[in-house]
Order: sequence, then C-alpha cells, then structure tokens
Amino acid sequence: MDALNAQQLHGFSPALDLIAIVESSLELKEDTNRDAPLCLLQLAPYDPRHTVYTLSRCERHSISHPGPIHMYVYEEEPENLARHFLLLSVLLDSSLLPKERMEIFLELHSNAMLRERTATYLENRGRELEALVVSLSSKGELPTANASRADSTTSASSNSIAILASILDISMLKFQDRDKLVDVFKAYRRSVPFDMVRAWDIRSRKWYGDRFDFRRNMIDWDYHMPLLQAGTPGLDPASGSIIHFHHFRFWRMTGIAFELRDSHYNEPNRSLISNAVGRTKDFKDRNGQDVGRSVSAWGYWGDILNSPYHCFGIVSEDPSFFKITNKQFGRTAVDVAEHNVLSLLHELRTGEPWTPHSSGGEAHRARVARGPTSVADLEEESNKRQKAEAACKEQQQQQQQPEPRQQAKKGGGKGGKKQGQAKQQQQQQEPEEDKQAKAEEAKRQAQKDAAIAAALARAAADYEEGAAKIKRQQDLHKQRQAEREAAQAAAQAARLQAEQEAARQREQAEAQRAAQAAHLNRQRESAAAAASPSSASAGSSSSRPGAAVAGGGRGRGRRQGGQAAGLSPADQQAEDARLAAALDAQQQRLQQQLLEEEEQLALAIKASLESAALEGIPPPAPAPLA
Repeated sequence: MDALNAQQLHGFSPALDLIAIVESSLELKEDTNRDAPLCLLQLAPYDPRHTVYTLSRCERHSISHPGPIHMYVYEEEPENLARHFLLLSVLLDSSLLPKERMEIFLELHSNAMLRERTATYLENRGRELEALVVSLSSKGELPTANASRADSTTSASSNSIAILASILDISMLKFQDRDKLVDVFKAYRRSVPFDMVRAWDIRSRKWYGDRFDFRRNMIDWDYHMPLLQAGTPGLDPASGSIIHFHHFRFWRMTGIAFELRDSHYNEPNRSLISNAVGRTKDFKDRNGQDVGRSVSAWGYWGDILNSPYHCFGIVSEDPSFFKITNKQFGRTAVDVAEHNVLSLLHELRTGEPWTPHSSGGEAHRARVARGPTSVADLEEESNKRQKAEAACKEQQQQQQQPEPRQQAKKGGGKGGKKQGQAKQQQQQQEPEEDKQAKAEEAKRQAQKDAAIAAALARAAADYEEGAAKIKRQQDLHKQRQAEREAAQAAAQAARLQAEQEAARQREQAEAQRAAQAAHLNRQRESAAAAASPSSASAGSSSSRPGAAVAGGGRGRGRRQGGQAAGLSPADQQAEDARLAAALDAQQQRLQQQLLEEEEQLALAIKASLESAALEGIPPPAPAPLA
C-alpha cells in the first residue's frame, strides 16, 4: 500500500468552469448547432468543485449554449461519488443561511474533524441521500419540491433533495455500485465508531517514519521550498503562495483546514472514511514483490501532504484578495475560499455574479478562531513556561543553600593545606573586572527570576480572578433563574385565581338571571290569576239536583260578573306581551352585564401576561378549574 495516499478525497487543482473551457476551443467555434446537448466528462475529479463551478455559471453561457448540458462523472471509489452527492446537496439546501451553508460545505470538504452540529447534519443528510439512492434505483416515488411549505426547515431540506433528484441520473451504475453507495451513506451516522485523531496519527507515522518527532521541520521545508517557490496561479512566483504557513502547518498536524468558528472540533468527518485494498507481506516472489493475501482496511486513506486549499482558495475573480503589502499577501487562502463559495451560492440562486464590495473597498476577511497561532505553538509555549518555572525553583533552592567554607580538610596533612593556600592565591589573583561581570550576571539572573516569579504570580491572580468571576456569574444565573421561576409560579397562581373568580361571577350571574326569570314568571301567573273568573262557588255547590242547578245558575252569573269586572281578552294579551317584553329586556340586560364583566376580566388577564412577558417570564400553562 502506498505510504503517501491510497485514495484521493479532495482535488489539488483550482476549480474550473468547464463550459468556458469548451467555448475557448476551436472545435466549438466551428460548430453551428448551438441547441445540441453539451456533454462534459470528468475523469476522477475527486470532488465536485468543477461541477459546482459549472452549474453556478450556466447563466453566463445561456446565450452561447441554450441547449441542455449533460455532465458525466467517473470515480473509481464509491466514497468519492458519495461525496459528490453530499456536497451538492449541501449547496442546494435552502433550509440553511448562505454563510452557514458555506461553513458546512468547507468543513465537510476539507476538515478531518467536525463540530457536533455539522456531524449531526452529516448524519441526517446521509439518511436522506440513502433514501434518494434507493428511490432512484427502485424507480419508486421520488420526493417532489413543494414551494408552498418552503418556510419550514424540514420541507426546505426535502425540497433540496427533490431538486437533487431531478438533476441526478444513476441509471449507468450497476446495482452493486448502488449498494456500495447506500453502505457509504449508512457509515455517515454518528453511531459508527471511528477515531480520526488516531487514524491521522497512524498515517503521519507511516509517512514520516523515523523523522516523525521532527515533522514540524519537514512541514517547514515542504512549505518554504516546493509550495512557496511555486507561487500563486496568475501571479509572479516571487510573491509566494497565498496559502498561509500557519494554516498549512495546522492542517498537516491535525487535519483541520477551516476552523471558522470558536467551537470544538471533536467529531470525525465520516465522509472521509473509505476502504483501501492491499496485500499482506506474508512472503515475496522471485522479483521481490509482495504476493500475500488480498485484504481491505477501513479507515482514513486520504492525502496528508497536499492541503485542500488548492480547490477553492488560490484563485478568485476579485483581484483585491491578492493585494501585497510589505512583501506579503493581505489575505489568506481561507479568505479566498470563503468568498468563492459565497459567490457560488449567490450566483446559483440569482444567476448574477456576486460583488460584495464596491471598487476601492476591502476584500472579504475570514474570522478564523485560531488566528496565526496553532495548537502546536500553544503546546510549545506551555512547555517553555514549565521549563522556566522549574529553572526558577532550582535557582531559589540554590540561593537558600549556605555557601561552603573555603578551608583545608582536617587531618589532610600538608597536601591539603597547600591546596587551600593555592586556591586562596588564585582567588586573590582574579581580576576585578571578572568579579564585576559575575556580579552583574548574577544580578541579571536574579532580575529574570524575579520577573518570572512576578509573571507566575500575575497568572495565578488572573486565574483566581477568572474563577471568581465565573462563580459570580453562576450564582447570578442561579438567582435569576430562581426569580424567574418564582415570578412564573406567581403569574400562574394569579391566572388560576382570576379564572376561578370569573367562574364564580358567571355562576352568580346565572343564578341572578334564573331568580329574575322565576320572579317574572310568578308575576305573570299572578296577573293571569287576577284576570280569570273565580270558580270557587261552583266547587262548593250542593249535592241536590235543584240546588245544583240553582248553584250552577248563580255560578254562571258570578263568572259573567267577574269577567265583566276584569280585563278584556285584548287587554289580557297586551298585558302578556308587556310582561314578556319586560322579561326579555331583563335577560338582555343581564347578558350584556355578564359579557362586560368577562371582557374586563380578559383585559386584566392580558395586561398581567404582557407585564410578565416584559419581565422575561414565560406564560404559564393553563390549569384546570377547581
């Protein structure tokens, strides 16, 4: 197996507009049939950079090429083809903002380590692409774009998959290759364990060999000799490369090319995982070739020498990115890559080239979280600081020890006395300048030790101050959380009490309305009883026949007299109508009064909720009435 790389997962040449290249050829200029389909073939491009550039700039060639464009891509490994699908789907995902889409695109394209959010996005996108390949293979129901629900994140993501399905054609792939694509998309899930840091370290150790401990020096040589002397395309090679040395070294050491946010990159980029086929070194043939067993290994087999900045970060249409100040570029490859991807997204959506700043303005500058300092530099500074602390402690211990007395050993004889005398004479013969130089050197060393001790004391004080500040912030956060919870509980209790008071008032109003209705009914009954003739005499008549007849006659006479003394039928009807109208008016007044009370209660509840919202208290959940 090759020690450099077994599979290339990103290109090492700038992205090209393939239609512009075809237009500049002589064969196309002689061709007169502009409506014929334009077929473009890419042989192992390793990433979709040419496809993306060509698709985004199709509008520029709409007049010269009004016909359809067919782009064919050939890749040797299914992992590379899966990355084509993945990166194209990221650019077409309208559920993300353009800047966030650009960051995720660059991370998935170039970084060996990802943020947790990007890893989750990769897993979800892998599931959708897996379903897409299965649908295209089985000719089942494909996802369709729905513009009416484009405001939803889920529908926007589905629309991007539908758009990708409308431009993809995998009919030329074998079913075996389609199954391999599905397996690759399944490996994008976060449940698949993989240690990218260890895999990168193994690849680095394999390449550097015995020089692994001095790989920083080798990286320095690879940058300043081959890369820096090659220069930037379209510029004088003496101006150097726009790829910054710190970015190049950080990628060679960790595999992270674009660290665009102040986040932790602790998840592996599972789209860079692939299978590599090789032979074991069990034995060799007569020519010295390995003829062992054929095996496959699953891991990271990409490039660890050539950085991915060459794809999008060294060429741009905006010349302001390549302005040289003090013999160095004012922008880096990270700035150029961000600008290029954002311009691609803008032109893909609008069909017009992107001009982020007017003439004379400043070019785009990336907000790199790392800055010019890499993790290796931070580790080196930490080691130097530890060594300085150890030297300071050793110096302090030496100063605390008492100086040895310069005297001859007892019982040493004449030889010991002579040696002591010679030593004293030698010390007396030392020139005065050497003594002053030693004293000054000791003074400088003491000052240096004191400065180191003061720096350590300041660092410790800053650490304690930071810890105290963090503790105060945590206490303040807990206090505010408790206040919010108390206010929320009070608002919920007030709302419950208001609802109970409203229910009680409604019950009272209903009882009052029922009482008034009963009173009106009684008045109506009494009025009706006063107007009707009395039948008491008929009921008290005698049991004798004559008496009964006589009594009946007298009763009829009294009934007629009572009817004559009471109200007429027309007046009785008028009285009934008046009582009914009074009853209806009373009911309407009671209903209007109840509506006004409910309105006032609703306004009071709304005012209390608005005051709670201004104080940052979320509305309480509705509670059932007691």
